[in-house]
Amino acid sequence: MNEQKDRVQEFLNEFEPGCLKTPYIEKMRALLNTIRNDKDFKGDLAYYTALSNDIRLLIYKLLSQESLCTCALAQILEMTEGSVSHHMKKLEQAQLIIGQKKGRYTMYSTKVNFLKKFEQDVERDSI
Repeated sequence: MNEQKDRVQEFLNEFEPGCLKTPYIEKMRALLNTIRNDKDFKGDLAYYTALSNDIRLLIYKLLSQESLCTCALAQILEMTEGSVSHHMKKLEQAQLIIGQKKGRYTMYSTKVNFLKKFEQDVERDSI
């Protein structure tokens, strides 16, 4: 019985994918903890969460091209100003956009070029 068990273990050791072996799993768990504890992780999470909505992503992309007020965005997107304001608040909380008072209006623009940062991160990680 032990001989058969040893052969099975020998077979598993030889043919088991490397990704299933304990040292590899432990190494990857350590990497996961490093990523979770990285100071940029929570910021990136806020960015991804804010931009995961199609309307917010559209607003962000528009604002990355030109500063606009909420009323202009509402007309462009054919939405109520209240709905646009709701999405703008989420983008502001994620620190992706910033408003600057101009008379009666607040003009919004992107604060962080997250899309460029994302492309750089992807490029860096693929090397």
